[in-house]
Amino acid sequence: RLSTVGSSSSSSSSSSSSEGIVSTTTLALSETRKEQEGVYQCVVSHEAAGESAANDFLQVELVAPVFTHGQSLQDLLIFTSASAYLPCLAEGYPPPSFSWTKGGMPLENFNKDNHYMMSEEKGNGSLYIQSVVVSDTAIYVCSAENDAGTVHDTVQIRVAEHPRVDESPTDMVLTSGTDITLNCAVSHPLTSLEIQYFWTKDGTDFTSRSNTGQLQITDFQESKVGYYACVCELTLTGLSSSPLLFEVGSAALTIGAPPTNPTQPTNVTLTDPSDEAVTAMSISLCWEPPSSNGGLPIISYTVELMSLGSPVCETGVTSWSAVMEVDNTDMGGVVTKAVIADSVRPYMQYRVRVIAHNSISSSPPSEGSDVVWTKEAAPSAPPTIVSSVASSSHLSLSWTQPEPCTELNGVITDYVVQFREAGSSEDSGGEG
Repeated sequence: RLSTVGSSSSSSSSSSSSEGIVSTTTLALSETRKEQEGVYQCVVSHEAAGESAANDFLQVELVAPVFTHGQSLQDLLIFTSASAYLPCLAEGYPPPSFSWTKGGMPLENFNKDNHYMMSEEKGNGSLYIQSVVVSDTAIYVCSAENDAGTVHDTVQIRVAEHPRVDESPTDMVLTSGTDITLNCAVSHPLTSLEIQYFWTKDGTDFTSRSNTGQLQITDFQESKVGYYACVCELTLTGLSSSPLLFEVGSAALTIGAPPTNPTQPTNVTLTDPSDEAVTAMSISLCWEPPSSNGGLPIISYTVELMSLGSPVCETGVTSWSAVMEVDNTDMGGVVTKAVIADSVRPYMQYRVRVIAHNSISSSPPSEGSDVVWTKEAAPSAPPTIVSSVASSSHLSLSWTQPEPCTELNGVITDYVVQFREAGSSEDSGGEG
């Protein structure tokens, strides 16, 4: 007969020998706990010999948790939208339980939509944060606890927005012997963020760290053809984290024919075939980029305008004039539309053309667009009274219309003549 405490299992067996039958019994305790400590008694009963008992004392030794994830957690600098993994592994006896705090508060207070997920494996309380946001910036503490004690490990997370790219390299086709300078630069609102740059060529570090993102290559030859990437390394003052790397941009440098003029842009048209693309004071247009950039990226376009006048304004001007420059670098080199404003007037005929530019030359002008009519608008000035003659029964007036090219803004359909008696505050009159 066995007297036990807690969870147990037992087994028995018997065998025969020259001295008689031998019976054995085994007691097994699983997942031993402190409360299972004590004296265990095994009682053997025999019909002829009666009972015999043997006692044994079980002492359960507790082991305080010890972290097994290596060195203390390292502070973390991370970009928004990335995922963060904070390891927290510990062993002890009994196996420890895990918990996390953020800024001194239980993590459960912040866990909406399973933004924070903790491992459920035994001995593993690691934390996973998916798609971090700036509000995840905090001090996090992992605690491992059992009956023998508690241990803590602390990590600071700083979440930063991605740097703004101010300048990045572009693909280039070069001639042998050319000297070339590649530039890259980023900026960031965090003033405590230190930024250094280095370049790689075909995936291998090509330069050492520097405070400038400029790379100068002299006497470009076939051996220097390759894929050059500018990388910035960011460290945050006061945070003992590993540097954060960000690829600013890259450029494929190859050897080819010398750069030439771009070909002309084509198909200059309104952005909308309906009237929505033209107002009294603006024209929205689009075009197709050159079929050849001349071996260098197109960096900008010049939009030129020709005024053809109107039935009420004979301008006599038939020459082209530049009215705006369109930068083609901020949008990744795919800008093919623009809005001309402040350079056109109501109720006028215009034609538009576009010129493309790379870093060394310009294309021929595109073909001029079809004639575009801007819409009418209200006159921007009143008529000018030239003379007035009054009698006892009538008043005769003569006037000149607003200036046709700058004030009329359309075709005059009628005039409104108003008058008031001296000393009166109300106008009278009608259309004429």
